[in-house]
Amino acid sequence: MSTTRRHGPSRGGLVPAALACLLIVAAIALGNWFQFGERQALDRVYGAGGSAPDRVDIEACVQRVEPQAGS
Repeated sequence: MSTTRRHGPSRGGLVPAALACLLIVAAIALGNWFQFGERQALDRVYGAGGSAPDRVDIEACVQRVEPQAGS
């Protein structure tokens, strides 16, 4: 009489899949870090006037500049 052995799922594919997921997460994190650094480097701060206590401080954020549209 012959007996048939059944094997459970192979874990050989688990390590490469986990490594691939880890590399994807690392690539996304690195890309976000580079983009954040680039955006911070492009920010410009201009100062004018003095430091009198009765001054008015104005903060502005320019979202887009279109020279062709004249804005």
